[in-house]
Amino acid sequence: MAARTEIDYALAVKHREIYMALLSRPLRDRLLVTLKDEGILTLLDAHDLRVVDATPLPYVRLDITAGANGLVAHCTGVWFDVRPLVGPEGHDDYYLPVLGASEAASAPTLAHELLHLHDLLALIEQDPSYSERALELSINSVSEPSQIGKSIDFELFKIFAMEPQAYRLEYAMGETWIDVSNAGQQVRYHCATAEELVTMRLADYVRSLERRYVDKFPGHDATIRKAVRRWANHHGREVFGAKAYERIQQVNAQSSWKILAELLRWPSGGQSRTHRT
Repeated sequence: MAARTEIDYALAVKHREIYMALLSRPLRDRLLVTLKDEGILTLLDAHDLRVVDATPLPYVRLDITAGANGLVAHCTGVWFDVRPLVGPEGHDDYYLPVLGASEAASAPTLAHELLHLHDLLALIEQDPSYSERALELSINSVSEPSQIGKSIDFELFKIFAMEPQAYRLEYAMGETWIDVSNAGQQVRYHCATAEELVTMRLADYVRSLERRYVDKFPGHDATIRKAVRRWANHHGREVFGAKAYERIQQVNAQSSWKILAELLRWPSGGQSRTHRT
C-alpha cells in the first residue's frame, strides 16, 4: 500500500510539473502549435488559443463563440502526446485542462471556470487516475448500458467536487441570479442567499444529467434513475443531506414554482427585481 501511495504521489507531482513546463515561456509557443496541429480548435469549436499568465497558475484559453445553448465559457481537458515537448519522461496521453471563453463571458463566469481548472489539477494531484477515468467514464465516452452505473458515479462525483464552490464564488462576485428560458421568455430569478443559488443550480444540473443519460440509453430509465439516486445520495450528502436525491426533487419542484411566480409577477419575463424567499 505504501509503495502504491508513493507511485501515486510521484504521478501527481509529475503531472503538475509537466503542466508548468508546457506553459512556461520556453515551451508555450510550441504547445500552442501542437494543440492546433492536434485539431483542438475544431474539436472544441474555438477560433484561436493563447496562454494567459495568471496567479497562481497560467492557463490555456480558447476563444470560442457563444453557443445557441447559452454556453459562454467552459473548462475541459484535452489529451495529447507531450513527449515531443517535454521529453521521454512525458506521457503519450497527457490530460491538459484548458479554459474556453467567449467575449460574452462575465468576470464571475470566467472566475467560475478558472476555479474549475484549478480544481481539476488538484483532483489529479489527489487521484492520479482521475484523467483516465474521465476519458473512460464521462457521459460523452460511454457507449454500453453496462457502463451506466460507473459513468453516473463519475459524473456526479465531478459535479459535487467542483460546482458548489464555483457557484458560491459567482454569488460572492455579484451574480446572484439564475436565468431561465420559459415559453420563449427569459426569466431572471434573483436568489436570496448563496445556498439558494447553489442548491437550485445543482438540482437542475443533476436533473439535466439524468435526462442526458435517458436520451443516450433509451429503455434503461430505471437503471439510470437507480444509479442517479444512489450516487446523488453518496456525493451530494454535504449539500443536500442524507436523502440527497429526494431533496433534489423537492428543490426542482420549488424552483418551478419560483419561476412561475416570477413570470406572473413580471409579465415581461425580463429583468425582474430581487425576489426574497
